Amino acid sequence: MHNLIFLDDLNGADLDPYVRLNEAQLFHALEPDPGLFIAESPKVIERALRAGYQPASLLVEEKALTRDLADLDHEMAANQTSGLGQTPIYVANSKLLRQLPGYNLLRGALAAMHRVKRLELADF
Repeated sequence: MHNLIFLDDLNGADLDPYVRLNEAQLFHALEPDPGLFIAESPKVIERALRAGYQPASLLVEEKALTRDLADLDHEMAANQTSGLGQTPIYVANSKLLRQLPGYNLLRGALAAMHRVKRLELADF
């Protein structure tokens, strides 16, 4: 079962990673823990999952919801990761998503992914 949240606007604070935070702010968003980064297409999300990154949330276009979720569920199962379960999946129509800078170029799912802790110099 997916945790789908249908959007009427992009005003919620939980959408900040997609709407209001820049890369530097995302990097420091969860300090002292590692921050977030945005994976900007289904293929990039799949690659991040394969590399072991966990999604904090997803933002998906309504018309592609079924396809994108099936692809992501398949990828998570193939990598034996925990699945999307309680991960918030925000769903919006294309008109709303086109308000996001650059969305016209992407036209696909976005994911706020947790960064992994960087190795200390002594660990190299």
